[in-house]
Amino acid sequence: MSSFFTFYSFKGGVGRSMALANVADILARRGLRVLAIDFDLEAPGLERYFQVEKTAALANPGLIDLLQSFKKSLSGAAPLDDSAEFRQIGRFVYPVYQRPLPNGGELHLLTAGQREPASQYRQYALAVRTFDWQDFYYNWEGEAFFEWLRGELAQPASGRDAYDVVLVDSRTGVTEMGGVCAYQLADAIVMLCAANHQNVEGTREVARDFRSDSVRALRRGRSLEMVVVPARIEQRDDALLDRFFQRFDSFFVDEEPAVFGSAGLSFRDLTIPYQPEFAFEETVVSDPARREARREIGGAFELLANALTLLAQPSERMAAHQDEALAAIRDYLARTPQRADPPPTVTRGLDDDDETIILPRTTQRRTTTTTHFDPTLRFAGYDVFLSAGEADQDTAHGLADALGREGFKTFVDPSALTPGIQIAEATTQALHHSRHLLVCAGGHGVSIWQKREIELARSSNQPIRIVPVLLPGADGDIFSLSLRGVADMQVVDLRAWPADQVAFGNLLQILRSSSVWAVEADTNAAPAANPYAGLQSYDEGRVHLIDLPAHRVADIIEHLRRSGLAVLTGPSGIGKASLVTALIAALRSDSLVPGKPVSITRLRLDQADSPSRLAVPAADNQLLVVDAWDHRGRALAPPDGGPGLWPAALAQRILEASPSRAVVLVGHDLPLAAWRQSPSPDAALWQHLAPQLIRMSVPDPVAVRRAIETPASRSGYAFEPGLLDRIAQHAGEGPAALPLAQMVLTRLWDQAVRGFLTNAAYDACGGTAAVFAAHLEARLGHVPDALARAVNGLLLRLAEVTDDGSVAWLAATWESVCTQPNLRERGGEALLWLLEARIISVWREGPEHLRFSLLCAPAAGHAPRLDRLITDNRERIGRRHRVTHSLEAWKVRGRTTDALLVGFRLEESGELLNDWAPDLSAEEQVFIGHSLNNARRVSRRRRSILIGVAMLMLLAGLGWWSNLQKNLDLEKSDDALNTTATAATAAIKAAILKDTGKDERYALDASLFTGTRIYPQYKDDRDKANVSALGLYLRALGVNVETAEWVKDAPTCGEVRYFHNDDEVRARKLAEALEQLLKTLGFHLHMSVLDLSRSRLAKSVAGTLEFWLPPLHSLAHVNGVPATNPADGAALSLVSGSCASLGSTPEQRRRLASDLGAPYNNFFDQELPRQKVWLDGFLMYRHEVTYEQFAHFSAACTPAANMRCPGPWPPPGKPASKSREPARFLGWPLADSYCRWAGGRLPTAEEWEKAASGEDGRLWPWGNEADSKRFQGADRSSMRALAEVGHLPAGDSPYGISDMAGNVWELTASPWPGGGHVMKGGSYLNSLMQSRAAVRWVSSKEDEGADYLGFRCVLDMPWTGRPTR
Repeated sequence: MSSFFTFYSFKGGVGRSMALANVADILARRGLRVLAIDFDLEAPGLERYFQVEKTAALANPGLIDLLQSFKKSLSGAAPLDDSAEFRQIGRFVYPVYQRPLPNGGELHLLTAGQREPASQYRQYALAVRTFDWQDFYYNWEGEAFFEWLRGELAQPASGRDAYDVVLVDSRTGVTEMGGVCAYQLADAIVMLCAANHQNVEGTREVARDFRSDSVRALRRGRSLEMVVVPARIEQRDDALLDRFFQRFDSFFVDEEPAVFGSAGLSFRDLTIPYQPEFAFEETVVSDPARREARREIGGAFELLANALTLLAQPSERMAAHQDEALAAIRDYLARTPQRADPPPTVTRGLDDDDETIILPRTTQRRTTTTTHFDPTLRFAGYDVFLSAGEADQDTAHGLADALGREGFKTFVDPSALTPGIQIAEATTQALHHSRHLLVCAGGHGVSIWQKREIELARSSNQPIRIVPVLLPGADGDIFSLSLRGVADMQVVDLRAWPADQVAFGNLLQILRSSSVWAVEADTNAAPAANPYAGLQSYDEGRVHLIDLPAHRVADIIEHLRRSGLAVLTGPSGIGKASLVTALIAALRSDSLVPGKPVSITRLRLDQADSPSRLAVPAADNQLLVVDAWDHRGRALAPPDGGPGLWPAALAQRILEASPSRAVVLVGHDLPLAAWRQSPSPDAALWQHLAPQLIRMSVPDPVAVRRAIETPASRSGYAFEPGLLDRIAQHAGEGPAALPLAQMVLTRLWDQAVRGFLTNAAYDACGGTAAVFAAHLEARLGHVPDALARAVNGLLLRLAEVTDDGSVAWLAATWESVCTQPNLRERGGEALLWLLEARIISVWREGPEHLRFSLLCAPAAGHAPRLDRLITDNRERIGRRHRVTHSLEAWKVRGRTTDALLVGFRLEESGELLNDWAPDLSAEEQVFIGHSLNNARRVSRRRRSILIGVAMLMLLAGLGWWSNLQKNLDLEKSDDALNTTATAATAAIKAAILKDTGKDERYALDASLFTGTRIYPQYKDDRDKANVSALGLYLRALGVNVETAEWVKDAPTCGEVRYFHNDDEVRARKLAEALEQLLKTLGFHLHMSVLDLSRSRLAKSVAGTLEFWLPPLHSLAHVNGVPATNPADGAALSLVSGSCASLGSTPEQRRRLASDLGAPYNNFFDQELPRQKVWLDGFLMYRHEVTYEQFAHFSAACTPAANMRCPGPWPPPGKPASKSREPARFLGWPLADSYCRWAGGRLPTAEEWEKAASGEDGRLWPWGNEADSKRFQGADRSSMRALAEVGHLPAGDSPYGISDMAGNVWELTASPWPGGGHVMKGGSYLNSLMQSRAAVRWVSSKEDEGADYLGFRCVLDMPWTGRPTR
């Protein structure tokens, strides 16, 4: 249940809103969820009292918007069910605190209504002026609405918890709004009353009304408490004060709640005195850095909050704080027995609206974490905002550096360097969160934006001290001449700085001086100790700061009570040791054996005293914890016939474990499977342990975020916006996430600013990758000499050098690499050393797969030792990775000979075996050996086959085939083989030239390729025959071609690669020949040339070429491509299979919009990121489907399971189009049905974009020139009419396809996130910027169709000629 309080005053100017705001802040800091409602619709402004972004708060819908939304739903103009807008309370509420406090406290605000931008303020004023409250109550179910609102706020809803306290700021006087606030919403009325007669008597009359029978009837018997607070009472004249209180008591003493009497509290005690020195602020002082300066002021608001807490009903959540509130009240009253020292607080200022809100002295016990940050701020902010002109930027930055050395965090205003005279939003935010504004004037005086910054500082809710500063070249009177109100301020003269250090010292004194703006430490809130353990486990003193799963601790305790033995296992770095610490802490208060305290023995087997500690007989009620129990080097090698892995004393303790002599083993499941099976000496022990295993899983991303945030939160600190997301994202997922986050957080803690962990500190340390790299570098400097070779071998095993020369970091499997010669002796110890050093993560993926990897990829250049290791072995790493990849493919294909290494890959693998055998596993060495043996056999067989091919081609025309088949002898001498091979080559070449009409494009100058080896690579296994044919053709043309290699996962667009400058001409000639040969085979493919002579793969000697083929079967065949679709007569264009550049970058989009002078629409951000992708070939309709074609479909369509037929055509009420205009007013289902009826389908958005922009990714179909005459867009159509298809051939795409910019948006088959499908191309309503090929958008009318929506179809290749109806 929630507690509802209405704050009311008969007259204004008594500090009602100020009191409500302070009470709301106090209650939220006690851990309650508080909502403040501004019901003063005619004089709104409750948001002024909180340090919120006023523009954002006023742009949020508020109370009047909620009322109007309810009326709209009730009128039938909007839904009234659960989807109704007014039921989504969360969208009308604005958070005062940017995040919940560590104790769960939250403060939200429901403003009077939306008043930003300026036009919205006029709408607000009109809405309030015309809102008829009597009409709302009697004709619009107003009473039911407020009963619903009261219940809604008191109950949790989807995505929102219930509010514990609701505070309503009511209108002054006797008004309908005041009645609503009191009669229906309130559980208690807080009435603030000033000392004058009008206030006292008016308040008494209103109190009588609240007690009347009519009000009781309206409230249906609900009780109503009243608290009358004397407000803004002048304290200096005791006689006047006594007379006022005598009158006040006579009017209101009988209204005091009974619970006040029990506490010894009266309305008099709640007096808010008048103190004019604080009359210039309207703000809740929630910043901890300002509390100490206000410690003796504001006790009245704390007392009022405690008094209201006493009024809570037992069923209300606020009641849980009543004991603390009562103790605080009695403590306060005991300290002020005769009111000799009235509670200091805040009062009325120069006029009724000038008020100050003070956070009062805390009198109650601290029961929650002290907050070290200001929850109303979004980030830590700055000590100094330094504003200077363009000519003074060097001096300004020098001054900022000097202030930084003195400990002041300084923001240098970039406005002088920003085009225009507007102040950027980020700059405004920085100023709002600064404590001093240094207005620096140089030789050019004070700029217009500096004057605006002064205005912003004066209007800010947070006090910002303005300090005028004279820089070199400034006129001494510049401030008195140019700035109103600044002349009276103390000017700092730095015209002779830096030589004049005295003036700089004066500036420092001003910045550090005690004033209402000064930053004072909270003596009761000493800086919290670092709650992050770094790479160590949490000890008992800090384990309460982390968010461990409580059920897991309880499960382990229950497990130990049953069996006395638990084996806690799981990946490294996931918090097992910290969980055991929490277990130990829990057992100190709740032992395993009831009534008998438990003693704890915790050790590691690598500690020098562990044998002697294990030798001590187990005592009753003792818990033995063995950390890293399986960190045994021998465990990572097969059993060697020696003793078991563990000391006999530990094995005995495990076998004898019981609840009174419990044992907990903590490890990573490291031992090889052979140690767990017979005949291992530990097989029986493993069998005993198996039922006691408790496996911990890797924390999910939500748990990682909690682990990052909770220690800071429980220590009273917070993260700047975005920082938590950055750390969690960069730490990644998996077992390394927590260790990486801990590394970073331990560094950030000492650099916290005003209780915030900052983005600036994170940037300064370089981010997660840089912090890990620094840790890695430090640890690698202490590798034991005996392990250095094995450690390097493991690190090299984790690196991969890609084809472009970059380094990637992968995981490896220990069982696969442990047979490397350099790991056989000390590999296990090296792996454990890397694990203990927190360089790698280790986890088991099954009995035979222990995986390990670096915690993360280290930042480049931050780990020189590792960089040198990789650089020295870069080429070998790349070769070994290719061997490993081929080895896996060989095993997947059943170890067949056709998957062994061949050609260039075999050659470099053989060199690797000779040069780097210690870093190759036994399996890799065997694979290379098999491949070498196979190559020798294939070489002999190839020469034999070549003889056969030659003989067949020479003798087939003479009818000798059958005779040759019987008598062919493949065992001729080498001389005979060579002679016949020459004849075969000549015969094949002659056949090729005959087939191609003796086209010289098919001829290659064999002398150009002398000594050159060409290695074919193909991506699709189905293309093996085509690749063999290409090899045969090339050999017949006099080129030396190696055996083709199937490379499944390598990306390619179809290219010839060369690795030495001297091979460029050869590569281009080969690419031309391949294009022509592919055409002979029926494929149309452009072969590009890729220069790798400057890459990491470059060769020192010329003579190596590779040609890479994409999936040939996906290409459009040149032969048999129809000109039209027989189903509907649509003209077709071939879009060949190829790579295409799709999408755009934000920079490209914004630059183009600026160049075109076009507005930047948000939907531009939905475009694909710039990328190059392979797309299969297809046939696309040259034009959009026309009205005539769709009418034919409408007449011929027969409904079927996947076929929707249109109704009357054109649709009733829609205009008939010309026969050659695009078909419109049809939805996506009908467009999809048409294409399937015509034997095709709708294109994907990627296919459509490629067809429009070509392979080069041009902006518009015709190119990158902005020419509005080439498309039917907004300029040409005057936004009124579309054109017939094909009307503007100058705008055709590279494939000859028309109207792909403008005319009508075209539907595609690609789904749009959230529903619907992507549409492309823009329409006659759109501009050039909106009609680019990359633009993607979705239509809200795609189901029923629209005037601007059309479509075209595509047909898949190869073309079959059969419609798929």
